Amino acid sequence: MHRTTAVQGPVFEKFLGMSDGRRVSVAGEPAIWIDRPHQLMYVDRAGERRTETARLAAQSLIWQRGAVTYRLEGAFTLEDAVKIAATVS
Repeated sequence: MHRTTAVQGPVFEKFLGMSDGRRVSVAGEPAIWIDRPHQLMYVDRAGERRTETARLAAQSLIWQRGAVTYRLEGAFTLEDAVKIAATVS
């Protein structure tokens, strides 16, 4: 028996109105800085979209390098978050 497993569509999504985020850059690449608590939405193992309402995420910097999307969350200033993100390879 031959089995194949395929991921169809994203397994993690963040929806954002630009009034909630700020366009910035990490090492010259586009990024988004969210400076306030926000809900986290994700796709569970069954393929269902879920919204995490029990916990609001803290300040977050989201950027992509190649095919990988990164998210840095914590009590950082924008400047510190960008410096940390620039070291990720």
